[in-house]
Amino acid sequence: MILKSQKIAQMKIKVSAKILFLIFFTPLLVMLFTSETDNRSMTQLAVAISTCLLLDYVLHRIFTKRNTFPTSGLLTSMGVFVLSTSPYLWTYVLIAVLSIASKHFIRVGNHHLFNPSNFGTLIVWLYFPDLAVPAMINWSGYYGLPVFIFLTGLLLAKKVKRLPLVCSYLACFFLLVLLRVLITDSSFTFIMLPFHGASIYLFLFYMLTDPATTPGNYKGQIVFGLLVASIDMSFRVGQSVKASLIALALTTCAYWLFVYISKRPKVRFSYKSA
Repeated sequence: MILKSQKIAQMKIKVSAKILFLIFFTPLLVMLFTSETDNRSMTQLAVAISTCLLLDYVLHRIFTKRNTFPTSGLLTSMGVFVLSTSPYLWTYVLIAVLSIASKHFIRVGNHHLFNPSNFGTLIVWLYFPDLAVPAMINWSGYYGLPVFIFLTGLLLAKKVKRLPLVCSYLACFFLLVLLRVLITDSSFTFIMLPFHGASIYLFLFYMLTDPATTPGNYKGQIVFGLLVASIDMSFRVGQSVKASLIALALTTCAYWLFVYISKRPKVRFSYKSA
């Protein structure tokens, strides 16, 4: 009975977290479809959602033999659509396929290695730059939404037990911003431009808080957040708009490499004289 009640409690946590994710994405979608500067369409969103849902369901059915609604695929489709701007409909199909495929084929044990949206989006940005560019979503005319999204994001990070990770990233990032301003005489406003848009919040509270690809313990989250922020800032010095996604991918690789090495059985050498 105790085990059964624990499983029910865990299911409730997962469901509430996924509902929070959908609430988190809703104002971002409203901004996209009501903005005069963004030309994305409902058709593109529908393509991203249907591709992610269908592929996630099929692959999950093949590997687990179970029929379940692919809620994870639905959340991935939101990231696929919101992060990138492209005039081509099939670009969203490509990003969606890469994202879902990485979830099922690039794995470490029972976990996927990368956040799916981060992987699919970054691959297209790096290797197919003519197909898609990072979305520049700003808050002009939406003065209440940043506060709502930030508070929802904090609640979401707490729900999935990744609040220390987010706080670690933010603290390190702002410290590095101040150091950069003092050392290089750069404009504080210019360096902080990413925080004037919506994409950074998507990165902070959706990609960075992925429970399957980040440490679960407190110390691990602190180190993970510090490392992501440090790599992020190093790429921003070179004016890279892909800095956050690259930083997360590299840190994730380093994290799983550490997990692999730390769990390997230690080889003991003994010297015996002849």
